[in-house]
Amino acid sequence: MFFKKLEIYITLFLVFIILYFGKFLLLPLFFSIFIFIVLKSLSKKISKIKFHVVNISYSLAFLISSLISLSLIYFFGILLNENLSKVISNSDLYQNNMIFIFNKIKEFSQNNLPFPTNMFSFDLDFTIIFTKILNSFTNFAGNFSIIILYLIFIIIEENFFNIKINKLFSSNSTKKIIDKINLEIFNYFQIKTFTSLLTGVSTFAVMNFFNSDLAIFFGILSFILNFIPFLGSLLSILLPFIFSLIQFLNPFDSSLIIIFLLVVQISVGNFLEPRLMGKSLNLSPMIMLIFLSLMGQLWGIGGMFLSVPFLVILLIIFSNFTSTKKIALFLSEKGEIN
Repeated sequence: MFFKKLEIYITLFLVFIILYFGKFLLLPLFFSIFIFIVLKSLSKKISKIKFHVVNISYSLAFLISSLISLSLIYFFGILLNENLSKVISNSDLYQNNMIFIFNKIKEFSQNNLPFPTNMFSFDLDFTIIFTKILNSFTNFAGNFSIIILYLIFIIIEENFFNIKINKLFSSNSTKKIIDKINLEIFNYFQIKTFTSLLTGVSTFAVMNFFNSDLAIFFGILSFILNFIPFLGSLLSILLPFIFSLIQFLNPFDSSLIIIFLLVVQISVGNFLEPRLMGKSLNLSPMIMLIFLSLMGQLWGIGGMFLSVPFLVILLIIFSNFTSTKKIALFLSEKGEIN
């Protein structure tokens, strides 16, 4: 019994070591696998739809889905680049506004706080900040090309991969597990993409209504952050609020922005998304939060983005084997598994 437990602990330790040091290889690989699952499932759905009398083949549906997805990513990348470049050119205005706000904070704190404010550094350069943000998205574009490369090889080897799976796992139960993983991952990304798009468009509408210089940026950022549980929603509210204070120097407008964005997040995240998701995830919120923090430490933002899909896969796998059903029960929301 002792050696079995020791073996489990050593295996877990080795897994974490591999995940940490293999980030440069594994992160884009897993992204490409998940993208492939989504495109494949979407293409199968499209191929089953009859357009008058004509049926679109799976291969054509896959090609159309891939081209549309890449075109949308490229389009939003251009919008983001133009928006951030425009903001960088106006960074002196935000810098002066920030200095004004910090001076007001110093004046207030000197009379109302029992400790000195010299310990706080108010030295921020908005030109550097926005340039770093722009560079980070440029770096992501470079990493995305690696993801596309992996995706191309996965598509090329799809048929051979299916043959290998059939030879390695001849039992129907294993095939059912793989099919269930594909279905659950597709359902998750399908619903999450819809709710994220709704959140992004709503955030853009709110920020654009108040003439925010970063309306496009915050719309796209909210779309991306919505895939990150808990923390994503919080950042989607706080970051636009902080920037609106700096841009407008108007606490009333900024308060309205945070109220509207809070309504958007609650409406989509607390009402619409649970109804669409139903009981499909069946994941414990506490486990999700712990796993989110763990993946954030291992793989950064990319790890947070993939934390829920990984948990879904683990829950499905663990629930289908007698030796790991207790772990699946622990991961589940109400202690029930199918």
